[in-house]
Amino acid sequence: MDRILDTGSYGICLFSIDVLKDFLKKEKVRSKKLLKNFQDNHDRYLTLLADGIWIPFLPINSIEYVIKLDTYNQSFDDE
Repeated sequence: MDRILDTGSYGICLFSIDVLKDFLKKEKVRSKKLLKNFQDNHDRYLTLLADGIWIPFLPINSIEYVIKLDTYNQSFDDE
């Protein structure tokens, strides 16, 4: 199923679950509210960006994007 992201959506980022888990373990982050944790620890957020651990898409402009979400652990084809 495709989902549509628009300006009313909060945002989107790309990351590897395994790489992010390793980073959180190294930083001893146990909070499940990651966005809040990164907002409160700006240096940690900047490290995530600098190390390429996650790639946020900011800002999301008023154009709608169709994003394919249903192929976890599968490569995207030309479609």
